Amino acid sequence: MGTGRHCGCRTSCNAATAMVLVLVLVAVVISLVVIFKVKPPMTHVSSITPRNVTVALDLARLQVHLNMTLGVDLSLKNPNRASFEYGNSSAMLSYRGEFVGEAPIPAGEVLPNETKRMELILTVMADRLLLSNSALISDVAAGRIVFTSYTRLSGKVRFFGAVKVRGSTTARCEFSVFIGNNTIGDQSCKYKTN
Repeated sequence: MGTGRHCGCRTSCNAATAMVLVLVLVAVVISLVVIFKVKPPMTHVSSITPRNVTVALDLARLQVHLNMTLGVDLSLKNPNRASFEYGNSSAMLSYRGEFVGEAPIPAGEVLPNETKRMELILTVMADRLLLSNSALISDVAAGRIVFTSYTRLSGKVRFFGAVKVRGSTTARCEFSVFIGNNTIGDQSCKYKTN
C-alpha cells in the first residue's frame, strides 16, 4: 500500500512540474513576442539637392543639352531590438515614366534602434533623357523639370543569430528641378513598409 501512494505522489509532482514548465515557457514566448515584435524598417528622404546642373537649349536643332547630378539624403531607420541587414539595391530616377538615372546602394546593416544616413548621388543619363521624351524641350523652356525617384531596400531582421524575419521599405518622391536658380521644389514623398 505504501508503494502505490508513493507512486501517486511522484506522478502528481511530475505533472505539477511539467505544468509549471509549460507555463514558464508560454510566458517566455509571450514576452519575447511582445519585446521583440518585429517592426518594418522605415526610409525617409530628408532632402534632394541639385549639383552640377548645366542646361543649354539649342532651338535650331530642337535639342536640349543637360548635365545634372542630384544629391539625395536618405535615412533608414531600424526600430527593432535586433540588427536589420539589407542587400544591394539602387535608387532609380525617372522622367515622365522613363528611366533616366540611378545610384547604387551597397548592402549594409543598421544596428538596433538606430538610423543610418546615406548620401546618394543620382546622375542623370543625358542620352536617355534626350531620347526618352520630346516634352523635355518645353519643360526646359518653362524652367522646370519634374522627376520621380524610387528606392527600395529589402533585408532581414535576425534575432539570436538564427531567427530571420524579412522586411522591406520603399520611398517614392516626385520633385521639380527649377533650372533658373538650380533649386528643388514641390517635393512630395510617399513611403511604404512591408
